[in-house]
Amino acid sequence: MRLHIQTASRMVGDYVTNLHSLLKSLAFDKNPNDNINEENQRIVIEWAQGIQIMNPVLSHIIADVAGGHEVQYGVLHGAIRAAIEETEQQQANRSPRVMIIESLKALEGFLKQHQRYTLVGISVLVLLVALGGISKYNIIDTKARQSSPFEDFASSTEAVFRKINNVELPASNVIVRHKVECLRAASAVESLPAFKEHGTRMAVLLRNFGNHVSDAGNSLQAMYRRGNSLFETFDIEIRDMIRKADDGAQFTDTKYIAKRMAVLRDEVKRYQHKVSETKGIVLTAKETRDLAEKALIEGRREGEDFLHNEMKGKPKNDDSISPAVRNAFGELNMVLKHLDSMSHSLEIINGFLTDYNNELMELESRIVVHKSVTRRDIEFLWTSAQTIKRQRTVFVKKDISRS
Repeated sequence: MRLHIQTASRMVGDYVTNLHSLLKSLAFDKNPNDNINEENQRIVIEWAQGIQIMNPVLSHIIADVAGGHEVQYGVLHGAIRAAIEETEQQQANRSPRVMIIESLKALEGFLKQHQRYTLVGISVLVLLVALGGISKYNIIDTKARQSSPFEDFASSTEAVFRKINNVELPASNVIVRHKVECLRAASAVESLPAFKEHGTRMAVLLRNFGNHVSDAGNSLQAMYRRGNSLFETFDIEIRDMIRKADDGAQFTDTKYIAKRMAVLRDEVKRYQHKVSETKGIVLTAKETRDLAEKALIEGRREGEDFLHNEMKGKPKNDDSISPAVRNAFGELNMVLKHLDSMSHSLEIINGFLTDYNNELMELESRIVVHKSVTRRDIEFLWTSAQTIKRQRTVFVKKDISRS
């Protein structure tokens, strides 16, 4: 990922410094070949200086891999060869491609002398992780270390917003438009002589249903607005954390970060409250729909009797049913499908938010006891900020009419 310019600049400097010192520790016998060692060092440092996009896992390794790890040469050798082949095929930019390949080949040659060695430094791992090899060859046991709360925050945040955006919900104006159809159906049945007894009741219940449908649509629109506010708050608070922590020195005021997390948790609760409120309005609309349907069933019988008498006993068929009633039934059924789908989707979103709020509460307590905010932590925060930006764009598009 492309990092914040200041963070990227400092991290590149850190990589160069670490690679410079750690590569020297890759001396696997008492009398290493100094010429080979210096050449490997030069190539790797030049490659690190030229790279512009840093994989988040790289800084994670630099921060967490401290002790010696015994590694089979054959495994690493195979990984290096696979990385060389993959780079030759996939790296589009020639200059970095040549630099990476030469780095790998030089390190491969340096390591061929050794059938078994102890990995003290991480420069080889940096090269492999940058090419995606680390996950394939299990050179580092990720289960052996405890993940950073900032890493978990980035992962949880991306997951919850992605899941919310994947839930099917109609645009709010699609729901509001149903009110017009309900009012039109009410006027139609009210004006027909075939519904002398039930016409007024049908019209009243259809209008009442239309009003509740409109309320559901308006509440859905307010829920979208609250969701957009949620994204905005996350963006503001996360960027504020980054600004406070990314000052070039070690940031130890983790309580400040925890307070920002508490603000995010409160905003999640507000959005969740709006989701629950909208679901309640939708369920009320469904209840009024059932009442309107019962009135239409009674009115249809009245209309059929009226038409039967008008037709002097001729056989009845579907065409004898008043078009006004058929249209009203059609509208009720169409709206019901939307309301059923909405209530189910809102229940799913509510569950996502409950789980995420619990995760934030746990992360908040973990961050308080976190000793300091590292550059790796800042990078995870930056990852979260980019995630929020992408997912917010998707969310805003959901409230655009698709029919």
